[in-house]
Amino acid sequence: MGKVWIANNADYVRALQTARPPGVIWTRDPSRRFVRLLQGIADELVRVHGRANQLIEEADPQTTTEMLADWERVCALPEFNFVPPDMAGRRRVLTAKLRTAGAGGQSETYFEELAAAHGFTWDVYDGPWTFYFTVQGAQMHRMRCNDPCNSPLVTWTADAYVAACSFTKNKPAHAAIYWTD
Repeated sequence: MGKVWIANNADYVRALQTARPPGVIWTRDPSRRFVRLLQGIADELVRVHGRANQLIEEADPQTTTEMLADWERVCALPEFNFVPPDMAGRRRVLTAKLRTAGAGGQSETYFEELAAAHGFTWDVYDGPWTFYFTVQGAQMHRMRCNDPCNSPLVTWTADAYVAACSFTKNKPAHAAIYWTD
């Protein structure tokens, strides 16, 4: 993000004094009522200026806090019955959704970009058959022989679950994805 001017009361008092017409009655003495009035006006201008700077932060989905719920509503989130427990996770899911919105494809590059949008560096490559992809990542655990009998067949981390659902949702209907850990 570019440099944003952070204003203070003295900046606005100076600007208001510069904008006044010349004359003897327009004093710059801080103890005079007119200058105290300008300081009161400057306080409100600083508050409005700070709020405008916050609006710039809210316009970016990577830094939003107050408008996160609105961003999620516009992007039809939460998706896949998953809501990240913290604000950073919600922003990450929102940013990934925006980066992949309207996109689609069946190429290796598309799925690598999709994984990168979710914050992963998974290797995606075409399998020996057409429309067969293998995704490698260390974000899942498959049931092993020495695991308890009632353990799930596959356990995903929260971020990997969302990425896997996104992969499955965005893949072509005739494509298959094989997950390896």
